[in-house]
Amino acid sequence: MMKPNAVLMKDNPLSKIPTLLTDDGQTLFDSVVICDILDTLSPGSAVCSPKPPARRWQALRWHALSNGLLDHLILWRNERDKPVARQTPEWIAAFRGQDRATLTVLDDEARRSPRRRSISVM
Repeated sequence: MMKPNAVLMKDNPLSKIPTLLTDDGQTLFDSVVICDILDTLSPGSAVCSPKPPARRWQALRWHALSNGLLDHLILWRNERDKPVARQTPEWIAAFRGQDRATLTVLDDEARRSPRRRSISVM
C-alpha cells in the first residue's frame, strides 16, 4: 500500500487490481464492472451478473462479501506486518473473526446454491 505500482497506475490511478484493458483501449476496474463486461462476451449465459433480480442480488451480495473479505485481509496483513510492539491485537482478533464468519457464510451459501458451476480461468 505504501508503494503504488507505477505501471498499473498508468491504466488505473487507484493502483488496484483487478484492472482490465479492453481490445479497444478502454480501462475497466472494479470487479463488478469487469464481471459485467465479461458476461457480455457470452450472450445468454450471464454467470457473474445474472439478469433475474433474485439471482442478480445474490451474485452482487456474494461479490460484496468477497470484496469486503479482501479489504479485511489487506488490513489484517498490514497490521501483522508491523513490529509486534506496534500491532493492535484487538484489530487482528476482530479481522480474524470477521473473515472467518464471512468465509463460513460464503461456503454455506455456495453449498446450498442450486446453480453451482465450475469456472475455468485461462
